[in-house]
Amino acid sequence: MTVSRNLRCLLATLLLSALVSACGNDSGPPLGPSGPNVLPTGRAILNLSSDNQSCADISPIWGIFGPRVTSGAIITAQGSDYVARPDGSRFGDFEIRLRVGTGTATEIPITGTMRMTAIDLLSMISFPNPARVTATEDAALTGTIFVQLSGILGSMTGRLAYTDTQGGITNCTGANWNLAPIR
Repeated sequence: MTVSRNLRCLLATLLLSALVSACGNDSGPPLGPSGPNVLPTGRAILNLSSDNQSCADISPIWGIFGPRVTSGAIITAQGSDYVARPDGSRFGDFEIRLRVGTGTATEIPITGTMRMTAIDLLSMISFPNPARVTATEDAALTGTIFVQLSGILGSMTGRLAYTDTQGGITNCTGANWNLAPIR
């Protein structure tokens, strides 16, 4: 069930990336620490969704899917790591550091950390107080780069506080995440 939900989240994020890609991306060729096409650099969509089992007192405003934040990001290569930061201050102040492992031609494991506040781009459009998620300590990340999709699907552990558009706070100790470059 969780893998299926995570894959749906990745596919939804990839669809959103495709829709946003009309804005352009002048980041150049997709190169990084492990060579071309492992993870394209440039603009991306970051999606963080709660792992409902690890959340206490989920605010009803989140609905049946639970807390979720989608934000704009820029992926860069730094040394042997990839780093994702907000695509402008309106998306928060997060920093995601990813270390690429050794995998197959289609799937490559990654590990990393995230410290952050990410602001939801979808609620930013229609609410004066957009939804956000804040890691109150560095969160540990694991995941997989799906080379053919150029996206990452993973999970994280750490103290997360999701704030909804009405100011309600849902505290979680885990989340699912994905990062999809915009082509």
